[in-house]
Parts: sequence; structure tokens; C-alpha cells
Amino acid sequence: MGFSIKLSPGVRVRVSSRGVRTSLGPRGARLHIGGGRTAISSGFGPVTYSTTLSGGRGTASVNRALGSYGSAASVKEIEARRLAEILVGIFELHREEFPEAAPPTAPEPIPVDRKAVIARHRAEATKGIGIFARSKRREAVAGADLRAEEEIVSMEDKARAEAAVLQSDLDSWWEALIANDPDVVLETLGAAFGDNQAAAAAVGLDGDEVSLIVIVPSSDAIPERKPDLTPSGNLTLKKITKRELAELYMEMLCGYALVTVKECFAVAPSVRSARIAAVRLSPLDSYGNQHPEVVLTVRFERAKLEGIDWGRADSVMITNDAGSELTYRTKGVVKELLPLDLTTNPDLASLISAVDFESLTE
Repeated sequence: MGFSIKLSPGVRVRVSSRGVRTSLGPRGARLHIGGGRTAISSGFGPVTYSTTLSGGRGTASVNRALGSYGSAASVKEIEARRLAEILVGIFELHREEFPEAAPPTAPEPIPVDRKAVIARHRAEATKGIGIFARSKRREAVAGADLRAEEEIVSMEDKARAEAAVLQSDLDSWWEALIANDPDVVLETLGAAFGDNQAAAAAVGLDGDEVSLIVIVPSSDAIPERKPDLTPSGNLTLKKITKRELAELYMEMLCGYALVTVKECFAVAPSVRSARIAAVRLSPLDSYGNQHPEVVLTVRFERAKLEGIDWGRADSVMITNDAGSELTYRTKGVVKELLPLDLTTNPDLASLISAVDFESLTE
């Protein structure tokens, strides 16, 4: 049967250079993740953020440095720092923490500007009355103050009523989230993943178990070199071996999976487990075509992530210790990661058929 994953009816995931769009039905969130400016629009308003699906082998920062520094030694130091930041970032992916969701509270009503209301009523009441008609002006001002007070009371009552309606809506939303209402949970996760480094989307909910898709880069996101020291103590940029590349890539994939499930459990308090499929774009085939492929699947339970020493354990160790149904495929002694064979896994095949990778080179 293979790894099972729940898809909401009609779900579609579209991936392009402009981002990832996940359609989850008529009330579903629209999730946009990827290079450049990114946004989510859901029932809870727009959220904007920036993210990237790859780092890796670009040389733009080094080219910029050449213009500023000029010397080869300086360029090597700059490149070493850049590579170190990328490598450290891979090992730190899973260590991000997320605040636990709490019942939302409506903001206090904005206080009525009493002085402005009174001034407006007095100006209207004394219009056309001369400044020497003191008695008439006093009567007009007294009447204006009464009318102003009535308006202020009415405005305050209206503001309190609107705040009460908003709080009631928020309470209903929270109750639905706690009850694992599929629409609310999937929309909430879609919005939450907006500020997550991993490009992810929730695609289905079965009871208290959610199905997630994480869009991961290819192994090209791993640098070809790493900073090192020669025996004499000089800085060098050492070529990363194929075995190291495979290990770093697995570290990255597990990091993406863990950071996604950590945020999922933080914002959806009643979700007890999550099934994750890591999906990437295949290399170009002989015809110049690419297609989505699943490279890793894993299931996490909330309870098994409690007590983990996140600062010490790396993402692969945590995935092996706390995950279940972990599936991936490797080749050769270097353990190059290969796509999973979906011919015997209808759930993953259905997931892939719901993912459209558009042009990523636009």
C-alpha cells in the first residue's frame, strides 16, 4: 500500500518561479511561496513575506565583492563566509521555534474623540449667533453639549457592539480550530507557513492528522565547496565530496520537514500527527521536460517531538528517532537520493498528479 496521505477534494498545487499556489476548495487559502515577493491570501487577510527555495552555487555575491575589494585573498574570505553561512543555515533549519497558538482577543474599541464631537456640535449650534448674544450662545452651547453627549454614548455603544461581534467571530474561529474543522485548520496552516523558510502547504486533514507537502530544492542548492584550512593554517575552499553532498542534502530535507511540522503543531493545537511528502522538480530529461517527484516521506506525532534537545540533535537524527514511516531511496556508496517509485503507492501518485510545476526559468 505504501505511504498514505490525505488529499482534500479538488486540491491543486502549482509551483513556478513566482511561487507556489495551493487551492484548497472554495474557502481554501491561496498560498504563494517562492522567489521574489511572496504572499498568502486567506479568509484572515493578506500576509506577505519573502523566502527562497535555494541558495547554493550562485556567484552574485562574489562578483559584487570583486568590485569592492579587488584582491583574490579578500574574495576568498568573502566566499568562505558565504559558504559557511549556507552550510550553517542547513544545520539550523530545524531549530526555529514558533509560538504556540492561543485564543485570539479582539482589540479594545478605539476611544471616541470627545473633544472633537463636542466642538463640532458647539460650532453647529452657535453658527450665526453673534459673540455679544451671550445668553443665546449659552443656551445653544448647553443644547449642543447634550446632543454631543448623546452621540458619544451612541458611538461608544456601537464600538462595544462591534467589538463583541468580532470577539464572537474569533471565539467561533478558535472553537473550529480546536475542533479540527478541516477548512479552518487548512486555512490557518496555509497562512502560518507564509513566514516559514520551507515552502509548504497543507493539502488534507483526516481527523487529527494533517497531510503536508514541502517543496524542496534539488541538491544543486548545496554548495560545491566548503571553507577549510590547509595544513599550514591557510584558508582554502575545499571541494565537497559526493558523499558529503548526499549527507548535506538529506540534512536539508529533514530540516525542511521538521521546521514545517513544528510550525504545524504550534498553530494547530489539536493536530496530533502529520504526514509529510517532500517534493522537488526532476532534472531535465532527454526531451527537455521536468516533472514533480517525491524524494522523502515521513510521519511525525506531536508527542514524540516533546523533550527533543533541538539545540544538540541534527535534523537527520531527530527524523530517525522521532519520525515513523520514513521512506527514501538512495543509490551507490555515496547514497545519492533518488525519487520514490510511485507505481505501488496510489496516494503519493495522486499527490503528484495534483502538483503542477510550471516554468521555473521565467
